[in-house]
Amino acid sequence: MLKEQKGDVLIWTALLLPVFFLILGLITDLGAMYIVNRAVQTSLDAAATSAIDSAVIEESLLDESTEIKIDVNTARDNFYRLFKENMGLNDNLAPGNADSTINGPIRIETLDIRESGPPAMYVVVRVPIKTTIMHFLGDEDMIVKGEAVEEVFR
Repeated sequence: MLKEQKGDVLIWTALLLPVFFLILGLITDLGAMYIVNRAVQTSLDAAATSAIDSAVIEESLLDESTEIKIDVNTARDNFYRLFKENMGLNDNLAPGNADSTINGPIRIETLDIRESGPPAMYVVVRVPIKTTIMHFLGDEDMIVKGEAVEEVFR
């Protein structure tokens, strides 16, 4: 009975080992995506909040409400500066160090600043991330999308 089963473990190992490596690679890629997504979202929130708050130029009390005015250019400049500092990016919005998980420059898709009503900033960024397993399947990078909405209330 044992002579008939000799070599079965070798066959099963040969069949399942690539599947295990594929699953391990996908877990690694998803973990990197999660970590970068958290870093991008934290940096976006902090930069947008600080940028919009630092751009307030005038507050006036009207009846029971407060009217707030902001300098849009200051808000935009402060956002870019703070976001680059928080993410460790250079002036081209590319990672400053070579061993970064980020694969190329970050693309800011939307940067809208609303002046009327309560001033607000809406930002959407796309971040390419280096992959391990997806690289072998023909996809050089995965895209993480971050979004932040910040309003000024007093």
